[in-house]
Amino acid sequence: MLVLVFALFLMGAVILGIQQGWGLFRLPTVEKTFNEDAINQVGLVDSAADMLAVDLLMKLIPPSSSEDQRQMILELGRVQAFVRDDNPTVDVQDACLDFITVLVYPEKESVEQLWNFLTEPLCMSASDDLFIADQIPLGNIMTDNFYVFNYSLDSAHKYETRDPDQVSLNFWYPYDGFTMPMWLLVKYTVYLSDGTVKEGTLPPYMTWDIQTSGSRLWDVQLQSETITAYDETINQEFTYENVSIALARPWLYRVAFPFFIVMMVLLIGLVPLLGDRDTLVDISAAMLFGIFGLKGIMNPGDQMGRTILDIALIALYVILAFAGILFFVNKVALRVKDDDAPNSQPTES
Repeated sequence: MLVLVFALFLMGAVILGIQQGWGLFRLPTVEKTFNEDAINQVGLVDSAADMLAVDLLMKLIPPSSSEDQRQMILELGRVQAFVRDDNPTVDVQDACLDFITVLVYPEKESVEQLWNFLTEPLCMSASDDLFIADQIPLGNIMTDNFYVFNYSLDSAHKYETRDPDQVSLNFWYPYDGFTMPMWLLVKYTVYLSDGTVKEGTLPPYMTWDIQTSGSRLWDVQLQSETITAYDETINQEFTYENVSIALARPWLYRVAFPFFIVMMVLLIGLVPLLGDRDTLVDISAAMLFGIFGLKGIMNPGDQMGRTILDIALIALYVILAFAGILFFVNKVALRVKDDDAPNSQPTES
């Protein structure tokens, strides 16, 4: 009955995990949107003609556990720019994104960690089919009279890191994990019909596309904050997006690993209590294959991704381990009961 109750409890936890999207049960891609207030406030005023916001789709590919030398990849999936043109006397001619940079581990102050996603500036000319005059929501504000530029990514390239100081190694699996802080900044140039050139920097509005399946099974947590700083070297104030990406293994693996090991130790501890040689051989063979099978159970899935079948098999092993613990507890209880029994029969009076 206890095993049955435990199995029902475990099934309920799996159903809840799938519904809530907990670590192991997440879909292969997870999109998270941050910094909805990353809007150029100058572009919101009346009669403004300036860059309003930049929208990036960031594709995050975590390290694969099937690789001896792990790497994490960041690349652009989409680049959009919103340029306000509310000035009746001048018109927007062209809008360029000069660079989209990421500074990884900014506290190290290393130029080697500075990466530009663009090999050359992205530029587009304004046209009537790109103009939106009606008021529509952009992030958490309402705005009108702006252009929407969708840039081609032919000149964009991805950021890859294999530095073990950044992405750590596989040795501590399933307790391996790391946090990667970074700054993201966009530099833009807007050309107006009267010859005026508007330049500046602003933090991007980001949507994240995260691959968390198969051998890339990670629990990813993202934090983002818009920060304004002052650079004394160029005597200018700039705003950037401070992003922190934390990767850790799902709790199921971190909890199941010691659970399986302790259970195996307890079962091995019962081997000396076996009654005959044939049983000893059978149990030892089962232990041999059982210990070997733990590696297949605990390792991340292949590129097909973790399926509900894999989760069900893990649940069966957990239930089996729970039943083994009950067997061990019963054995100890019987031994204690036998030790507490009287050693001699009462004598007749």
